[in-house]
Amino acid sequence: MTDSTKSRLPIEKRCRTEIEDLHQFFEGWLSGKRPNTESAFERAEKALGPDFQLIHPSGEWRDREEILNGLRQAHRSQPGLDIEIRDVRLRASGEDLVLATYEEWQRSGRGLDRRLSTVAFHPGERVPNRLRWAHAHETWIQGPEEP
Repeated sequence: MTDSTKSRLPIEKRCRTEIEDLHQFFEGWLSGKRPNTESAFERAEKALGPDFQLIHPSGEWRDREEILNGLRQAHRSQPGLDIEIRDVRLRASGEDLVLATYEEWQRSGRGLDRRLSTVAFHPGERVPNRLRWAHAHETWIQGPEEP
């Protein structure tokens, strides 16, 4: 699917696509499947808005620069990493803000890590899937694990 085709998709589909696409970048970057080049890293830089902040499941706040710097240093730090996105749900959609939730399942040499995430997007024309990440809040998922 081309970028212009993706941009015409309904907002719920664009949310799902953007969440999955950015996490494919994370998986590829952290596992080392993506090359350590500026052009490869550009995907993350374009996606995260200038005022982006993340609330990590630990409760720690991280801003855009801290996240990008950490990602740059973490290239190929998790060989074998597999990230699966589940249950993407559009929660609200307006002219200036889109809100969605999803589950992120990470499998690596460290085991299984599961999070429930809420993300706020600002619509934009010159960003992947026409959605720029404005804010994300992650919470650990506890309880029985699936095989």
